Amino acid sequence: MTTSETRENMTTSSAPTPVSAHVPTSTPHAQQTAQTAGEGMHIVAVDRFYPADRQMMQASIPAARFTWLAPKSEHLPADATAVVGNFPVAAVQELFTAQSHASSPRLQLIQLLSAGYDKYMNLALPQGVVIANASGAYDQAVSEHAFAQLLALMKNLDQYADLQREHRWQSAGEVRSLVGATVVVLGYGHIGEAFARLCTAMGAKVFGFRRNPAHSANSAAVAQVVAMDSLAEYLPSADVVMSFLPSNPQTVGFFDESFFSTMKQGSFFANAGRGDAVDSAALQASLRAGHLAGAALDVTNPEPLPADSSLWDTPRLIITPHVAGGWHLPQSVVNVRNLTMTNLTHLALGEPVENVVLPSSRA
Repeated sequence: MTTSETRENMTTSSAPTPVSAHVPTSTPHAQQTAQTAGEGMHIVAVDRFYPADRQMMQASIPAARFTWLAPKSEHLPADATAVVGNFPVAAVQELFTAQSHASSPRLQLIQLLSAGYDKYMNLALPQGVVIANASGAYDQAVSEHAFAQLLALMKNLDQYADLQREHRWQSAGEVRSLVGATVVVLGYGHIGEAFARLCTAMGAKVFGFRRNPAHSANSAAVAQVVAMDSLAEYLPSADVVMSFLPSNPQTVGFFDESFFSTMKQGSFFANAGRGDAVDSAALQASLRAGHLAGAALDVTNPEPLPADSSLWDTPRLIITPHVAGGWHLPQSVVNVRNLTMTNLTHLALGEPVENVVLPSSRA
């Protein structure tokens, strides 16, 4: 795949525009009404939530019945009205099949706890069922993690960590700064914007790329939001390329030998989107040849990364085991809980839920 090819079919990992992850949008009156409107609802939720969060969720819709299940549960109750959690695809498909044959189907919502939803994309949704994600809940966590990896590379902290283990007191050489740097952010959604704000605050000039720039207004976070098919014009001058691209047929292998060779000599690459977007061999070759100054991966293909993978020993490559998001930052848990409560309240009141990703509203 060459960088000059049109990439109009790509999407960002957070295409839907979510409500703020921090505060439920329901009014006090709506929440009070939901306490009675939830009668008859059966909410099946993953038991990963902290006890206090479970109590808060149950108190928001006290008339509803809650069932808490382990994350890897293989069977979900057939009378579920809403399912909260990223349960195994086979379990969700089994529930969908049961709903499709039910004389009075009850299921209306699958509320994911993640921004990503690619593993559910091939499921056939029963009539009246939607899947919503947690887009907006992990902006702070993922953007800060990616930013930390980038600064670590630019300041040679990975090399100093190696020198420390070897008990060697010596300089790792010249370092770099974001002041005046050109940063390209691919997959410019909510997480991409949060990352862009951090870079802009450090004095970088940031360009955000997404399939349709019209879906993201320009803001102080970036110099410009640009269409993906214009990437080839910007890539050769970028000091940093940061990817938050999702996994889909258009992004698999997107970062290949042609892409890396088009990048600026001495530039940096980082990926916190999906691992299958990167041609690992091409990335290693570019790093070992010294064309790229450094790279950071929070996602790999496959995951977990095998212990014998040559990626582990690639120079100037920082690898973290897909931990940028998840529930590592306590605020992310609060955000997910609040988003979930918002959508369950909407459901109890018969209102449209937020963050719907499937069925897709885009052609």
